[in-house]
Amino acid sequence: MDDLDHRHLGVQFKLWHLQDDAPGMVFWHPRGYAVYRVLEDYVRGKMRRAGYEEVRTPQLRDGRVSLRERDGAQADLPLAAAVSRLCARARPGGAVTEAG
Repeated sequence: MDDLDHRHLGVQFKLWHLQDDAPGMVFWHPRGYAVYRVLEDYVRGKMRRAGYEEVRTPQLRDGRVSLRERDGAQADLPLAAAVSRLCARARPGGAVTEAG
């Protein structure tokens, strides 16, 4: 794993931790959650100004087909690239929908 990989840096700077009994779930520490909220507010503002509305979907799913397999996402994408791809692919009827 690259020393600049967000998964490594988050643990190194005590922003979050992962647990084997909850794969893929992030356990946020106070400083990490503060950073998360700043990024979340920034993205929400950009999306709102672009005319999108936010929706919320369940976190639990049956797991027959992983989101990574369905969407073709790469496991090692940096966080910024993943957010950028999400914003670029946002379509009506998806996780982020166009207002109106």
